[in-house]
Amino acid sequence: MVERMGALCEVCDFLRSHVFCIFRAFSISLLAEKSSLMKNTTLKANITIHLFAIAHALTVIMFRHYNISDDIPLTVLTLVMVVGVGRIYRFPIDISAALALLLCFAGFYMGTKGAEMIACLAGGTLIPYANVICTVVVTELLGWATVFITSKQRNE
Repeated sequence: MVERMGALCEVCDFLRSHVFCIFRAFSISLLAEKSSLMKNTTLKANITIHLFAIAHALTVIMFRHYNISDDIPLTVLTLVMVVGVGRIYRFPIDISAALALLLCFAGFYMGTKGAEMIACLAGGTLIPYANVICTVVVTELLGWATVFITSKQRNE
């Protein structure tokens, strides 16, 4: 029990620094908005989506290492990513939150079924990093789906 609590504390410390780095990247992105390089919203969305894909992968690795369920942290990261990308395109926050909820369900389904498909392709055995690979792919898909939806609304 004490060992499990120590592992949970390590995971919490990791996540605290992990989330802090992501929010710091957001603040740097917002501060650099006046820069001609960062005026391109596609570049901001690109950086945001890739940072969150890395964050998702690190979260999966860390939680799998300690045999802790990663459902809640991945859901929170996905919610923040979708709302953050929506804010880049000045998408209304209430619709962005609804979109985030919908994409969390889609991400959970695609992630679990994707890992099962990878296991089937590997002959029925789950390869060690199938969850990480699937999480990164699904995060990228959800991020770019958000860009597609929010940028279309902005142009209309």
